[in-house]
Amino acid sequence: MKFRYHQVMAKARKNLNTIPPLGLRVWSGRAGGMPVAHRHGDLELNFILSGRMTYLVGSSMVALPPGRLCAIWGAAPHQMVRTDEPVRALWVTVPLDEVMAWRLPEAWMGMLLKRGIVADAKPMAGDEELLQRWAGDLKRGDAARRRIVQLELEARLRRMALAGDVRRRSKSRAATDDAGSPSSRAVRLMAGYIAAHFRQDVSVEQIAGHVGLHPNYAMSLFRKQTGLTLNQYLTRSRVAEAQRLLMSSRRPVLDIAYNSGFGSVSRFFEAFGRHVGCSPRRFRGRMSPSGPSESGG
Repeated sequence: MKFRYHQVMAKARKNLNTIPPLGLRVWSGRAGGMPVAHRHGDLELNFILSGRMTYLVGSSMVALPPGRLCAIWGAAPHQMVRTDEPVRALWVTVPLDEVMAWRLPEAWMGMLLKRGIVADAKPMAGDEELLQRWAGDLKRGDAARRRIVQLELEARLRRMALAGDVRRRSKSRAATDDAGSPSSRAVRLMAGYIAAHFRQDVSVEQIAGHVGLHPNYAMSLFRKQTGLTLNQYLTRSRVAEAQRLLMSSRRPVLDIAYNSGFGSVSRFFEAFGRHVGCSPRRFRGRMSPSGPSESGG
């Protein structure tokens, strides 16, 4: 299948806040570093055929080995920051509302929504052939084959969730932290500080101070490696948390706004609409088969 994933991302760079869901698709080809962290309304599955990729996902810098299926929550800011060439890979994108309708095991979904990334502890035989078959079925375009792909996707994710003890796997990630260069380590530490404190009133000075850098240099370094300013990354982290709470709880929308780190309701609704493309209440309705139950938003 002709590879267009990065072409889609390249076209979206000028307006990264409004990347639409990529839909149920399978992409294949060579992988290269992404100059900008991005987010989209899909579950993203990565399967490396050869080589190795390093991702910044949320607060973690993780190295993905070949031959293991890896799930990324697309709403969390993520970026391929390094590759060991040549890298060949398969990607699958699935709209989040479809994934939520499958009602996957809560413990596994909780890890995915909190961490942003979950990978198989070990390779599973037949994954490459399975993904290639999905690509062929979706290319044919008929509803019956699309439904088969959806069913097999759900089953494969359930196998991932049941592949090992959730508590044990939460302590030992298949994708391992990769400190990399000093600048990569500084960016990872800044992203980690944001992940730990985005619910609070966080300043650029505080983030820079955490890694012992001058604020101007910290901002320049972070933007150079992620394509985002610290404040943009902070806002995206807060929006991603609001999405997580809207999907995983029935808490009132206004409570979610404040618990996601937004200091005002107007700022929350403006940022959520700009990044997600709809209101919080509408987003919750799309993600829940029973529809929204709280007023507001």
